[in-house]
Amino acid sequence: SQTRATACSGKTPGGPGRFVYLPRPQVWPITAPTGRGLLVNEVFTIDDTLQTLKLRLREAHDTLQLLVLNKARLEHDLSVKANSLFIDKKCMDMRKTFPSTPRLVGYT
Repeated sequence: SQTRATACSGKTPGGPGRFVYLPRPQVWPITAPTGRGLLVNEVFTIDDTLQTLKLRLREAHDTLQLLVLNKARLEHDLSVKANSLFIDKKCMDMRKTFPSTPRLVGYT
């Protein structure tokens, strides 16, 4: 406390040429009393999570588009096959009235 009083009076403590250790005020990190560092870390974590979720959403949309295209292709194929079966059934009735190949050749 005497050293502090001498330092505040403007005189050199300990005389010329002597080095005296003066008490240093306690230095606290900015984050300690306010908790600001924790909030900054949480903001970065939330931002990283948001970017990851946006990426997953884009991937999900891409997958959905592929599934929709695949469904449309399968529905078209199914429609073509159903139409083919319908035509085949109609033609089968007409084929029954025609003579078979062995009959035409004369084997029966």
